[in-house]
Amino acid sequence: MASLWIAEYRELARDLEGKPIAAPLEPPIAEQKITISGTTAPSAAFHKLTRFVLLHTDTACHIEFGESPTATNANMKIPADGTIFHGVPHTGGLMKVAVIQTS
Repeated sequence: MASLWIAEYRELARDLEGKPIAAPLEPPIAEQKITISGTTAPSAAFHKLTRFVLLHTDTACHIEFGESPTATNANMKIPADGTIFHGVPHTGGLMKVAVIQTS
C-alpha cells in the first residue's frame, strides 16, 4: 500500500552562530501517514503551531496544500521515494495537504 508520511515542525534548526538552517528542529510536533490511491486524500489538519512539513512518499504522487485541498495530476509531483521540505502558512490549525497517485 502506497503512503505519504508527514512530519510537522514548528521551527528550523540553527547553526553554531544561531542562524537558521534549512533543516527542521527535531523532534516533530506531529506526524501523520496518508494512504495514496487514485483518488485525492487529504491529511488531517496540521497542528496549530506547524510552520514546516517534511513529506516522504514511496510512490510517485501529486500534492496540493490548502484548508480544503484537492490534489490532481496537475499539481506538484513528488517522485517515488521522494522527500521534500515545505514551509506552510500559519492558519491556526486549518492547513492540510492532499495527495493523489500519479497516473
